[in-house]
Amino acid sequence: MSLISSIYVPGVGPSDARILFIGEAPGGEEEERREPFVGASGQLLMDVLRRHGVQREEVRLDNLSPHRPSSNKFENLLKSQQLHEGIAHIHQYIREARPNVICTLGRWPTQYVTGRRGIQRFRGSILTAAEVAGATDVKVIPTYHPSAVLRDGKLYPIFDHDIRRVVFDSGFPDTRIPAREIIVAPDGYALEEAVQVCLNAQLLGCDIENIKQKRDIICIGFAPTPRVAYVFPWTHVYFDAIYRILTSPVAKVFHFGTHDTTVLRLNGIEVNGYAHDTLTQQHVLTPEFPKSLDFITSIRTRQPYYKDRGRTELPSDAKEWGEKVNKMDVYEYNGMDCCVTRECHDSQYADILEDADLLRTYQFEMSLIPVARHIGDSGMLIDTERRKLLEHALLHSWAYKQYPLNKLAGSRINVKSPKLKDYLYGQLKLPVRRKRDGAITTDEDAIVSLIGYVKDRLSTLKRAPSIAEWEFKESVLRAILEIRGYRQLLSNYILVPISSDSRLRSTYKVSGPETGRWAAAKYVDGTGCNPQTLPRGKVELPEQLIPGVEMLADELDETDIYPDNAEPAAIADAEEAA
Repeated sequence: MSLISSIYVPGVGPSDARILFIGEAPGGEEEERREPFVGASGQLLMDVLRRHGVQREEVRLDNLSPHRPSSNKFENLLKSQQLHEGIAHIHQYIREARPNVICTLGRWPTQYVTGRRGIQRFRGSILTAAEVAGATDVKVIPTYHPSAVLRDGKLYPIFDHDIRRVVFDSGFPDTRIPAREIIVAPDGYALEEAVQVCLNAQLLGCDIENIKQKRDIICIGFAPTPRVAYVFPWTHVYFDAIYRILTSPVAKVFHFGTHDTTVLRLNGIEVNGYAHDTLTQQHVLTPEFPKSLDFITSIRTRQPYYKDRGRTELPSDAKEWGEKVNKMDVYEYNGMDCCVTRECHDSQYADILEDADLLRTYQFEMSLIPVARHIGDSGMLIDTERRKLLEHALLHSWAYKQYPLNKLAGSRINVKSPKLKDYLYGQLKLPVRRKRDGAITTDEDAIVSLIGYVKDRLSTLKRAPSIAEWEFKESVLRAILEIRGYRQLLSNYILVPISSDSRLRSTYKVSGPETGRWAAAKYVDGTGCNPQTLPRGKVELPEQLIPGVEMLADELDETDIYPDNAEPAAIADAEEAA
């Protein structure tokens, strides 16, 4: 059976249309009617277009491939002649027709037209066609494929926004990307001039860059307008300038300023004038939307996605912050963050000011941020001796369960290894459990489901050998769940690093879930955990710990106990003692 249909489905619509939509390939209904975008996905796209005043007859509709792949899987087209010819045809059309805007629908069209990978990152961005298309000045705005929106209704409002932008941009061919001026490390008179500009600004967009999960600051930027930002490296040369700006009464806007102001306080600067936060504004306006700065930027500005440079190059250790890191990329990234934070604020706050209820909600959430930061900074005092006792008790319980599991299985079993599926679905011949995307899984839901399946089988069995076989399978499954529970307690709560003063600290996010509850995570320096998920159950303390079990703590990985396929050798000693 061929993986690709021989039926040709051509593009439709005016050759001089201002908008060109590019999908992946025809579906079943498109193949039957010999016309693209006539199935459910196409109907959704047309409904949204009509909402924004555009009819189907006004746009050009086409696909990367005019031939349908089997099972509607685009992967079956990769490296095929049909796809190669289809892309060549699309590129030729772009060069000749030069529409005002191209809307690529989904991952593959975006990749083959713009050369960019990642629809989640680039959707909503105003890009241009890649050199391979031969029309690098033709505007492209990617968005989700309508079929993805049909599968996940939460994408609909984002899709609707992107299509609205496409319709608006069809009125002109140029990209109209805002000009930004990022001034890095001004010196001499220029440094004092920059400080004075910041001190006399009505509002400063602010952002720091620090080593990942460390308190080490790399640089800090200030944007007195959405078009200009000053970036100061975190050195003694600029400390006085930074201090003067941050402690001044000038109003400042951050994106999740709880993080920035906490790191700055740990470095000796208490920020004054923290008046606005774009994350909080997003939470008040559209709590169901993503709250990352890159997403807000994509719907509130014309700035294309830029976060694939700069921040991604930051090392995880301050010792690695050397010449091999492109510091200028990090500085310019920091300045861009400041500019878009300021621009997003201007747009969001204007919307908030139009509604008295929204304004009251926003002011209330902003008033909670200092409270949340105080709670996070204070932390919880940990009884380290009791903590060590709990660690040993959990290791003891783990070893006592691991030993019989290994004996039952006839080999060493790592309950968190991807190879566990080979044992459960291969050796034990249990029915395979899969995720929604079809991938085989042995997650908690799968194990619970399998226990239910085994219990159902046991209720129907009469012969002793069969009963013994399925009781054995149930014992294995229950042991897996119990061991995972012990390991999760160890890795998520008992073995997490704490501060040098024996306190477990956390970062609290007031503007977190849609429901209005707070969210929490590790502290800014990478210590601590989310205390909102601390378990309330009991840990059994054995009367006598088994020999050798205290050796295990030094062998375990703090983040996942033992993330590799091999468990620590010390566990074997404890199992033998068991």
